[in-house]
Amino acid sequence: MIQESELSTNLKQANNYYREGQFQYALKKYLNIDTEENSRLSDKDKASLYFNIGLTYMQLNKPNEAKKYVDSIKKEELIDERREQLALLYESLAILFKINYNEKEKLNEINECFKLAAEYHYANKNVKQSLKNYLEVSQLLIDNKNPRESIIIADKVLDEIIHLDDKENDSAQIINNLAVVYCCNNTNEQGLKLLEKNIQIDDLKDHKFNTKYTIRSNYVAALNQMNKIPGPQHYEWVKEEFNSQVKAYYYFNLASNKYYCGEYESANEYFLKALNRIPNPVDKPNLKTKCDILEFISECYFKLKDYQNSYENLKQALEIAHSSKSKKRINSKLENNFESLEQHEKKADREEYMDINISTVNEVTSRKNQNLNNNRKLVLS
Repeated sequence: MIQESELSTNLKQANNYYREGQFQYALKKYLNIDTEENSRLSDKDKASLYFNIGLTYMQLNKPNEAKKYVDSIKKEELIDERREQLALLYESLAILFKINYNEKEKLNEINECFKLAAEYHYANKNVKQSLKNYLEVSQLLIDNKNPRESIIIADKVLDEIIHLDDKENDSAQIINNLAVVYCCNNTNEQGLKLLEKNIQIDDLKDHKFNTKYTIRSNYVAALNQMNKIPGPQHYEWVKEEFNSQVKAYYYFNLASNKYYCGEYESANEYFLKALNRIPNPVDKPNLKTKCDILEFISECYFKLKDYQNSYENLKQALEIAHSSKSKKRINSKLENNFESLEQHEKKADREEYMDINISTVNEVTSRKNQNLNNNRKLVLS
């Protein structure tokens, strides 16, 4: 904030209101100053005033108005002393846009905020946080069907990871998230290479368990996408005791591979373990995962000729089906005679499920990407 010795009484009052959490009063005072005293403020003081107005609008959950004022202080000569503050503010604005609006509706604003946060972090020599923000943009572009732009940003991050200390947990998370972006863009070889690098580093120095399991789970998911079979060590990894939802995704990815290899008993065992790791009560993102797992369990029982269990799990999947497309597909299966389906099983059935599995893996890794970067501040102090 501006030095109070330089301020009029109104500006002192506005700052006090802000510190006390009376944001409506603070905003009214700040806007009065902008209207009535603007001509008496230096460029530096104007920049601070607009920063305070933007920050106050953000506290009032009005990201559009906040961005308007913060954007007005982007001139290089005005931000030398507050790059880190601007970076954090733009991160917070991006998150508020995501919370308050349909992502597609405000995609340009969200991406712009993350990019500006990345630029200001980089200018302030905070390379890791800069790369995290660039990866947010890259993942958003994947989610909104713009793979070309996503890869351009991912390649930019790839050029910068040489500056990271591989043994730090944050660095491992960045490399993992970059690998996810490449795998979601069907650039699987590059994604697999990054995950292998992370695993080799992890063997030398343990990262946090959550990061360790995420990396290894995504590695198995990448193998699945490339139709490669995990080795024995990948099944040894999962034996470590670790109570986390991440382990559910790991079991899911192992189970998927067993399923496509025709090992239905083993697949069912891992799918059931994955199901037991989904937390209760189930939140909306996990509801889709649970539905997918139940549908796979039904398929495993069906392949093993246990039609009653197959039917029961399919009914449970229908109860929590997340989209009209899923409901239609599950209803179609429930309406058919299982014995007839077994006799006339088609190759297309496998191809349909392969698409479902790949989509699920992508969505799971996308959510993990979001969770791994869930350490930014929503408000500035």
